[in-house]
Amino acid sequence: MSTRRVLLTAVLAFLPVAAWAAGDAGLTDRQLWVKECGSCHDAYPSGLLPGYAWKKIMDTLDKHFGVDARLGDSVRGKITAYLVDGRATDIPLRVTEQDWFRSIHGSPEAYLKQTGIPLSNCGHCHKIDTP
Repeated sequence: MSTRRVLLTAVLAFLPVAAWAAGDAGLTDRQLWVKECGSCHDAYPSGLLPGYAWKKIMDTLDKHFGVDARLGDSVRGKITAYLVDGRATDIPLRVTEQDWFRSIHGSPEAYLKQTGIPLSNCGHCHKIDTP
């Protein structure tokens, strides 16, 4: 390897993480969430867990289900804010409008048009134990 390449590799290895994160500067908190969390697994919608659970997850990324998933403070703060603070305004009241639900079943309108069965009729496809 040339001296120039070794020097360049050494310089790049010691650049502050913030310099690399600068590419994220124009992303919204939601886009950061999709980019960072979605790079390893589905970016689970904030409505799936209460705010305190997201906070605990984001505060313990060094041991994230057996993986070191640490993020820079700025990125971690923005994603935490998106998952915890922004929940109240973006959580639909209907289960059929939840992101996780739509990712599995699609839109209620399209499903009804295709099958003739409203998505609110869960028992049609799923066994539901009720008391």
